[in-house]
Order: sequence, then structure tokens, then C-alpha cells
Amino acid sequence: MSKNFAGHFLFKKLEISRDEDNKLADISNLVIEINLNAFVTEPSFNAIFTMLDSTDFISKFPIRGGQNINFEIQYGDEIRIYTMVIIAVSDIANAEEGQTYAIKCGSPLLVKSNFSRISKHFEGAVSKIAKDIFEQHADKEKENIRFWDDSINSESIIIPDWSPIISLLWLAKRAKSKISNTRFFFFQNTYGEYNFLPLERLKTISEETPQMFVFNQNKIGVNNKSDKDMNSIESYTVNASYNLLDTAENGYLSGEIFQYNMTSKSTNTIEHKLEHNKKDVDNELPLWGGFKPSGMGRKIDKINALNDDLGESINKTLDVSSILQTQYQRSNNILSITIPGNNVTDIGQIIDIRIPLAAPKQKEGIDNKNLSGKYLTVAKRHIFSPSTSSMVLDCIRDSNIIGAEE
Repeated sequence: MSKNFAGHFLFKKLEISRDEDNKLADISNLVIEINLNAFVTEPSFNAIFTMLDSTDFISKFPIRGGQNINFEIQYGDEIRIYTMVIIAVSDIANAEEGQTYAIKCGSPLLVKSNFSRISKHFEGAVSKIAKDIFEQHADKEKENIRFWDDSINSESIIIPDWSPIISLLWLAKRAKSKISNTRFFFFQNTYGEYNFLPLERLKTISEETPQMFVFNQNKIGVNNKSDKDMNSIESYTVNASYNLLDTAENGYLSGEIFQYNMTSKSTNTIEHKLEHNKKDVDNELPLWGGFKPSGMGRKIDKINALNDDLGESINKTLDVSSILQTQYQRSNNILSITIPGNNVTDIGQIIDIRIPLAAPKQKEGIDNKNLSGKYLTVAKRHIFSPSTSSMVLDCIRDSNIIGAEE
């Protein structure tokens, strides 16, 4: 694939369809910014287009929720094609050259789920039940699977008038992994690909040599096109990893978890205590490496959803009995990095991050061992502006090197 400069892209088109006559209109000339957002806790990624409209297209066409939208973005010789559905038009405001507004889009499956219900008995492997539901309700031509892992447990269940999305999220929490005592996640990456698997599984399917990103190795400019420029970290922040009071209050360092299993009608109490033991820390494996205190991988009582109403609905209907699932919390070791945009990096990947010491005592090129190492990407915001593109990645791991530099 040919390279231009770090963050270079071509926005090929943005087409919107009108329901009454299937008329297509290309409105790419109205776009001033694009944001693609994806999270491992969300069943759909979303796209937000910021528009500058001087012809009142929003009223004349018009633009409203439920319309299909197609757009293409090119990196080098590769063109990515997206098909989404408009969820909302918001933030309408007057500007000197017209009016600005934001068009928010979601996956076809997400929108269809709001108008579909499942009320049926299922029996078999949990992952197979979930896949059957997905294939029945997803758009086969537009929505693809990236990884769909097999679960080891089979169940006889009744889904009581739930939407496909809520059903898939619930089944993910019931599916048990073959490789660890953890449950699954159901999410979509920014390339429109769906995943149904435990986060721990991503370690085994990632590339042997993960992408490496290095902070402050070069100044990034519009004409730079070396590999170092493409893999430079422009900035980074450490998120709430050292808030002792917050983690202690919420029980992440130590505490008891009371579990009631509605299926077997049994109760169980899990105690856990996080003790820093340097010899047990495995910095090479980001998720539950050699450092796995008793009770870690706690159950999730709530799901982060696209909106409060959906989240409240899910939390009322979910059976959280005796479910172990990797936590994604602000108190984990989360590093947010900003890098040039590319067509390779996405959520659900293992990447290698190198942060040099702020003031090396002897020579340059010494990594900060507390921040450097392998991380799992769990959230992504891809920003496209008129001149370039960049990514903000939330990266997580659950082990740290303990001790100061000599």
C-alpha cells in the first residue's frame, strides 16, 4: 500500500438516501469533521459528521433519523466503505456561512433492534444461539463478523420479548470461555466488524509482532512519511490509575462480592485482595497474566450503553448471577494515546507502547517501565479533519512493574 504522510486520508463521498423515492445525494462537500467511535462495551460503533450547511440542505432534502448513509474513506490504495443509519441530527446552530449541525449514525443492526423483538425458547451452545440471532437480524451484505468465539457451555433458555441487541449482550454475559473462567463481550469495531469473544482471547489471535507506538521520537509534520512518523505518539495521558481512595471505596483493591445464582438457587461469597508482589507481576500479558488475585475478574453489574434509557432497560433484565467478566473501569491501568490516523489500528488489538523516561540519567532511549509495554485497545476515537486524521486510543492492561528506576 502506498504511503503519503502521517494521518493522510481521502474522503471519497458521503451519500444519503431519501425514503420516499430512494434518491441519493452526495453531501461530502458539507462535511467539516468526522468522528468514528468504538468501545468494547458497546454493541455498535457510531459515526458523527459535523456539517456546515449554507444551502439549507437539512430542510430541503430533508435529513432526518432512519435514513441510510454511505461513505468511503481511502488510505493509500485501500478504500473502506461504510453503510450506516442516521440516529439523530443535533447541535443545530447558526454560523456566519450558514448553519452547523451534527449527524450521528449507528449500525443497521442497532437501529433494527429498536423495532424487533425475540420471544422464543433456545437450546444449545450459548455462542451458537447468539450467532443464529445475529445472522437472522443483521444485514448479511453490510454487516460482517470478525471473530466469533465458541463457548464451552450449553443452555436451555427463553428470551422473553427482548430486542436482538439486548439478547446478544445478555448471551455474551452467559457464554463461558474455553481458555479462562471469564465471559464474553459483544462489540463492533470501527471497520463495522462484529466480535463475540472474551477479551482474554484477543491475546491469542493478535499478531506475533504487535504494532509499536513510541512517544516523542519525531516531530510529526504534514510532509513526514517514514515508519517512525506513522507510529509516533503525539501525546498521552494516564487515566485515574493511581487513585487509591477511589479504587478502595469501590472495592477494586479488596472486598467481598456476594453472588446469588438464580439458575442453581445458590449463593456464594468471593473475597479478593490486591497485593503488590513484584515476582508475580507479568508485564508481557496485559490481561490476567501471572498476576491473578483470588476473585479478580469480578462480575459486571451494569453495562455501559449508548444511552441511559437502553442502559437502564438492560440492567433491569440481565441475570448477573455468578458471572465473571473482565472489568473495564477508570481505575484500571488505562493509557490514552493520540497517534496519526491509519487503516490498521482498531479496538480489540494488542499494541506495544513505548514511553521514554522524562529525564534519563545516563543516555536517551530508556523506556519508562511503569508505562511501557503491551496493552489492549478497548476504545477508539478516529477524528478526520480537512487536513489530516488522528486517533485517540484507550489502552488497558492489568499488570505493572513495581519499584522505582535505579
